[in-house]
Amino acid sequence: MYDRVSLMKKEIHKYVVISSAAPPVGGRSPLTPRFMRHNHVFSLPDPTDETVNIIFTTIVSEFMKQRGFSEDVRKLAPNGVTATIELYNSISARLLPIPAKFHYTFNMRDIAKVFQGIMMTAAKSILKGDTYTKLWMHECFRVFNDRLINEEDRVIFRDFIMDLLRSKFKVNWEAEDIFGENYVIFSMLLKVEADEKLYEEIIDKKKLNTTLEN
Repeated sequence: MYDRVSLMKKEIHKYVVISSAAPPVGGRSPLTPRFMRHNHVFSLPDPTDETVNIIFTTIVSEFMKQRGFSEDVRKLAPNGVTATIELYNSISARLLPIPAKFHYTFNMRDIAKVFQGIMMTAAKSILKGDTYTKLWMHECFRVFNDRLINEEDRVIFRDFIMDLLRSKFKVNWEAEDIFGENYVIFSMLLKVEADEKLYEEIIDKKKLNTTLEN
């Protein structure tokens, strides 16, 4: 190998290669025995729901504490984690990959993406628990619903969401209030040129359309 700055040649001795791979499903091919014979193989099972809950509750709760979110919002962090795990388990069991839906392969990365989106916000954008609930729902839509290919599957997803809103967040919203013309959406688009870009709920849909057209 070569140092790209000094262009000096480097020889590396006694190195160890560590690699990881997912199971050969969803378009992934099995690794050949000819390759695998060079490796010591460790199989790691999927973490339990309890373990996943602890991981993401710790991450989100610490994020909210450090960023100064209100107590009304912070107390919903564990509810959002539990709801996301239940949604993930329900979708994985109900919406299975078939040739026409080969991309219906969900994993831990999808759970992480929900909270990556939530952690794009600032305390000044999420002042109430209801706003956090809408943010959670929006991120679940972006991660899961956007991958669904027909209305039948989207209805199943919306039913899951409505059940979780009632059981985990204790809100009694009607489906048409959040899926109809007043659909929930969060974005930075309306303040894209501002010094502080806030990821916040977009209330004025006409202004959003104008911004996109411009």
